[in-house]
Amino acid sequence: MVYGRPRRPVPFRPNNIGRPRRPFTNSQPSNISSLMSHFQTADGKLDFSKISTTAGHMKKIYGQVSPLLSMFLKK
Repeated sequence: MVYGRPRRPVPFRPNNIGRPRRPFTNSQPSNISSLMSHFQTADGKLDFSKISTTAGHMKKIYGQVSPLLSMFLKK
């Protein structure tokens, strides 16, 4: 704490007032099945076109970001 400087008042923020609480359940889907559900067609089959397009976008983003990160991570 810095002495000599007045403290600012903290604004009041009510926590979840008016929002119903979700019941805790152990039957949450795993991260993998949740992720894979984004790549399924309407009939439940995997959409390999969507998977390969997304992988291509990730590769392009990695190619753009990795030189920037390497500048900060150099030893």
